[in-house]
Amino acid sequence: MSMKRTVIAGLLTSLAISAGTASGQTFNERYAAWQGAAQGMQGGPAMPVPQAMQAAPRARVAPQGAPPTGGAPVTESVPEGMEGQSQKILSNVYSPPYHAPNYNMPWTNNQCATCNHNPTFEPASDQIGTCGYHGGGWLPGTVAGGACGCGQCGDGCGDACGGGGCNGCGQCGGLGGGCDYGPFCNNPMVWARLDALIWWRQGRNFPQLVTSDPSTESSTTAGILPDAQTVFGGGRTNAATQGGARVDFGFFINPAQTVGFGDRFFGLPKSTTNFNVASNNVPVLAIPFRDLDTGLNDALLVAYPGLRTGNVNISSASSFLGNDVYGRFLLCRDCNTRIDFITGWNYTRLSDNVAIQSAQTVTEVGGTIPQGTVTTITDQFNTLNLFNGGILGLQWNKYCGVWTWQTLGRVSLGNMHEALNMNGSTVVASPGQTTTTTAGGLFTSGSNIGHHARDEFTAIWELGLNLNYRFRPCTQLNIGYSLIYINDVLLPANNIDTSVGTGTGATHPIALFNHSSFWMQGINLGISQDF
Repeated sequence: MSMKRTVIAGLLTSLAISAGTASGQTFNERYAAWQGAAQGMQGGPAMPVPQAMQAAPRARVAPQGAPPTGGAPVTESVPEGMEGQSQKILSNVYSPPYHAPNYNMPWTNNQCATCNHNPTFEPASDQIGTCGYHGGGWLPGTVAGGACGCGQCGDGCGDACGGGGCNGCGQCGGLGGGCDYGPFCNNPMVWARLDALIWWRQGRNFPQLVTSDPSTESSTTAGILPDAQTVFGGGRTNAATQGGARVDFGFFINPAQTVGFGDRFFGLPKSTTNFNVASNNVPVLAIPFRDLDTGLNDALLVAYPGLRTGNVNISSASSFLGNDVYGRFLLCRDCNTRIDFITGWNYTRLSDNVAIQSAQTVTEVGGTIPQGTVTTITDQFNTLNLFNGGILGLQWNKYCGVWTWQTLGRVSLGNMHEALNMNGSTVVASPGQTTTTTAGGLFTSGSNIGHHARDEFTAIWELGLNLNYRFRPCTQLNIGYSLIYINDVLLPANNIDTSVGTGTGATHPIALFNHSSFWMQGINLGISQDF
């Protein structure tokens, strides 16, 4: 029997069955559905509907989330006499699927053309849909992240690639109008990133701590400010570049990648800076101070030709570490970008210390101090800053083919616990006598030795700029810049009280608690892996 006879026989059978069991309108709908099936079998156009059968169709409602199958949306009601009975909606049964049933299968261009959202994996309010976050696999010659038509649904090419053209982000015009750059990772749920940090920090702001004068200057005025020459201090010193590391890892809790949680840990190891000067290079050395009892400037003479020799050593060391437990929540996205809201908890620890030590040996013959007496004076200042607070920030990602540009801006608001510990000693060793040690040095005494602490409301600002190159489907190389600024910390260098005495009513030196800001910045080099 020929195909044409088979079609006619099927039509007559359907007419006979429908005549006694359904109204004319239901029959028309079944006829239209059968007609579509016959067209698919033959590969040709559907048979025209006889004039006598062309009754006005009833309205029909498409299933929620499904695109229209052609023409204006219509609704479908239950035929008369069948209310309350189970009946399949014809549009559900006979319409083609509007979304790929397997979420992880590659997308095709015709599927992407009607891509709205996947109700199984995405909220109905998500207008970008599966294609928007590269939900499918990668096929050579098609678009990255799931073979969506270029410029239609998150292909990474932008939205101006029609006709095989190109835009500023990706090279388009591959097979099927897709993108011809390399593979992308298939809907990763876990991220891990490791960066090597090449950073430098804000220098320390020291007072004038070491002075000198020509040897022709009288020993009674040598090294006294403001006429003396400053050898160390009186401004900000440069800090050496430090190497560190940063680890960032986390996971998304849903395939739509709208909510994720992570942990970021980074730090700079202890970095030490030393300044040392001796009388064999600078014959006149002194440590200046303000004598509050007389109201005049004075100086501790460390070295002077014919009187004494000596040296001054100033050392400093600092370390920094931070740990963030955070969540990232998708705010919006389009074909090539996404913006996430970042929030969580930030713990930051900054420690810094400064030690000033001078040693002088008496060379004067017949003086009040025995020749050969060695006096060593030490002052130590240690600070510790502990921050705990909440994070508020935004992260913006721009996808340009195998390149990704990422910008991070955030602020952490909370409490900074600032602690200052001061200690000092004076050791005198005279020939033939017992060595004596007393508490306190020049800038430390019973008036400020000990532990001092306070709490301050503090903001930590962070800016991050990163450029990533994807050289494998799930692996990227990263280079970037980071800046961290803290508006309130306690640093030892500018908490050295160089006043001595009780002229103002209070015994000095004291714990100053001078406010300071602090920043770090540098280059990041790393690698990231998605899973």
